[in-house]
Amino acid sequence: MTITVAQAAMRQTAKTATLALVASETPELARLTAHAQTLRLRRRQPIAIAPDTVWIVRSGIIAAEHGATGSERTMVEVHYPGDIIAAPPASLAAMMTYTSMAPSDVWRLTANAFNAAMAGDAEVASYVLQRLNLQRARTQLHISMLAALSSEQRVAALLLQAAGHLGTAHGGSVSFEMPLSRTEVAEYLALNADTLSRIMSRFVREGVLARSSRTQLTVRDIDALKAHCPMSDAVMALHSAR
Repeated sequence: MTITVAQAAMRQTAKTATLALVASETPELARLTAHAQTLRLRRRQPIAIAPDTVWIVRSGIIAAEHGATGSERTMVEVHYPGDIIAAPPASLAAMMTYTSMAPSDVWRLTANAFNAAMAGDAEVASYVLQRLNLQRARTQLHISMLAALSSEQRVAALLLQAAGHLGTAHGGSVSFEMPLSRTEVAEYLALNADTLSRIMSRFVREGVLARSSRTQLTVRDIDALKAHCPMSDAVMALHSAR
């Protein structure tokens, strides 16, 4: 059933996969943020998503974490450039926190300005709806991955996502800096940190992955990495930045 859900998400968003463009390259987003305030966030800086604000990721990565009172927080969503973040429902607001996982630029708009921009520009309104649909599809895909994939397949899927959003291509390889720590990646994929380390080491031994530092990674063969993930087509459709 979970595979079917992922495939359906991929089909529903195939026409909007190109919305994963870098924010500054999207003309509708540029019009939407014409009157926004630009903020530069440092690594691990928390941000307050108030009910009367809307945030747009211009560069970097923003993580959403959920935790009931008194419990450890769990990363449930990763927002990439171009993503739109609005306040969660009041019933969840106290349980959600948002943190920049790398140096990031964001646009902050008042909810009134955001709604007025959509009301006055049909193209902007269409873009926002499609972008939010894309983000929902990515969230559904992540849930499906956790339910259906093995540990190795989940790691491969996350590496494909990071390569799609953050990577620079060099021939057949793609290099990127992983902004999440080993603990954060393990948490996001519902894995043990030692299990994650073993899988990453296996990918290196197989020649699929290379590491030039703790955070700098190179996928040496995208097709080989895709072979480790049965949901790779859906991942690539929803997480390709270009």
